[in-house]
Amino acid sequence: MRTFIQMIPPRTGLASGAGWFTDQARRVAPAVGLFFLAPLVGEYLLGNVSIVEIWALPVLALLYGSGAILIREVARRTGRGWPTMLVLGLAYGLIEAGLIDQTLFKPPELTTGVVGAATYVPALGISVSDLLSFVVGHAGWSIGIPIAMVEALVPTRRTTPWLGRAGLAVTGALYLLGAVLIFRFMQQDSGGFLAPAPKLAAVAAGSAALIGFAFALGRRPRPPVDRPALRPWLVAAVALVASFLFGWRGETWSGVAFGVVATAAMAAVVACWSRRRGWGAPHRLALAGPALLHQAATGVPPDPALRPGRRHPRHRQRRLRRRRGRPAPDRDPRHTPLHPVAVYAHRHACGGDWLRGPGPWCRDAVY
Repeated sequence: MRTFIQMIPPRTGLASGAGWFTDQARRVAPAVGLFFLAPLVGEYLLGNVSIVEIWALPVLALLYGSGAILIREVARRTGRGWPTMLVLGLAYGLIEAGLIDQTLFKPPELTTGVVGAATYVPALGISVSDLLSFVVGHAGWSIGIPIAMVEALVPTRRTTPWLGRAGLAVTGALYLLGAVLIFRFMQQDSGGFLAPAPKLAAVAAGSAALIGFAFALGRRPRPPVDRPALRPWLVAAVALVASFLFGWRGETWSGVAFGVVATAAMAAVVACWSRRRGWGAPHRLALAGPALLHQAATGVPPDPALRPGRRHPRHRQRRLRRRRGRPAPDRDPRHTPLHPVAVYAHRHACGGDWLRGPGPWCRDAVY
């Protein structure tokens, strides 16, 4: 009898199936988290899409989440690291803005005419400021930060793949589905606008060049530097200042030049710091956390009067004045002075809300 019992496998039937399902769920859990975190950081936290439209999260995740997973899995499977992932993030931003939703090529009359109008080049049909915002913004906030946050939650699997071949195939199919859905929606929202074929070809060539450069960076890490790493709080302070400077650079040619120089300088500084002894997960979170703080600070709704269905807080002051017998001034709440952060967030939110487009509260706002 003892010999027969020893011959029975430890798991059979439902127990074996439940164990296999649990193991697979644990394996893909980080990928599922990244699937939903990428659009939350890239769109909802900034304010491009209102939190009341959380129902659109699965649709956005098809494009944002699948793109982040594919970039991370390809980089980790080929033995590459953050330089490759960030450059692939630049290519992702260029593909989305230039080929999928084609916001990069929309003329000012199809948008609010505020964001990026000063750097609009009619010959190219693009705003250079918008190009910088789309490409760098997607690389940092839609791709880099979500990957860094999820990898910090699973330190033992930080550099290992999360999906198998079947999972990669499914993720690729979801990305294509999301691209088709958003492309068709943007076509309907813009009245059938379609960028000329030469411009689309130029975007495709630029994206291919970025992808090739990402994999040409090499698999071998650079030799470490025999110096102690900076303290995480100091890294966080530098990242916070850099994030706000990039966000406040201005939509002018001088702002574009400053943004390019600041981005390149920050990338070079982080590349040098990451080679030091003791650089680890706390430092990577110190880079991602302040960028999230900047995203949240500039993504706060600028003023309740600029949101549909909300009453301005001054209505309470008017009611109190009427009770006390004093006349309430007839004042348009849209002319209420706004904080510079609110102005910055409002301009970007009105220019990027693809679910509703720029409504009357955006067109009629006075700064």
